[in-house]
Amino acid sequence: MNTLIFGRRQHGKSTLAMWLARKQKRPTVIYDINSQFRAWPESVVYSADDLHVVLEVGRLPLIIFRPDDEQRDFAAFAEELWERRGYTLIVDEASFLQNPQSADPWLRKFIRAADPDDIGLIQTSHMPADLWGKGRGLSSDWYIFHLTRPADLQAVADQCGEDVALRVSQLGQREFVHYNLDTKASEFVNDPRSWFVDIKGEASASSRVRSQNFQMEPVNALE
Repeated sequence: MNTLIFGRRQHGKSTLAMWLARKQKRPTVIYDINSQFRAWPESVVYSADDLHVVLEVGRLPLIIFRPDDEQRDFAAFAEELWERRGYTLIVDEASFLQNPQSADPWLRKFIRAADPDDIGLIQTSHMPADLWGKGRGLSSDWYIFHLTRPADLQAVADQCGEDVALRVSQLGQREFVHYNLDTKASEFVNDPRSWFVDIKGEASASSRVRSQNFQMEPVNALE
């Protein structure tokens, strides 16, 4: 799995990323640049040294890394993870680590060399045109919320087809199109309740009842 999620603020990119990661039923590690994943304070680490300790202890289904400097800290974070297998990596707000011409060296390594059966990569970004062009081409799935900027719609059209780009331009809030680049198939999702995860720890009691099916299953430590 090499997944890209695009959309403007408050449309659900980070929430959808967590839902997709949970479907993998294996440990999840999040590079949480903008502190979006606040529902699990016990899972947060702030340095590569702390990450190493947590990984060695093992048996944590979720690790959230909060960088002090998103670019500088990513190298130590990624190096600590690279030799391990059997997890899903979410890089939230991934545009901080790349531009249309290039990407952080470690991020390029995960995109180009990681076995998707061993490491599932999910990146979120506001705008597809802002991401490394070669990285977009190496992805397996795009999840696209409403976009309006011509450069972004053109990027969607180039990768997913004109019909998908048109549908994306007409989406409502928290609706998205999923496009599989391998099968060339697309699906339209308009019910956010079907992928709800309380990533901020602010859900009402009734919302928590509805989201119980999304609780992460116990998994083994990263290997």
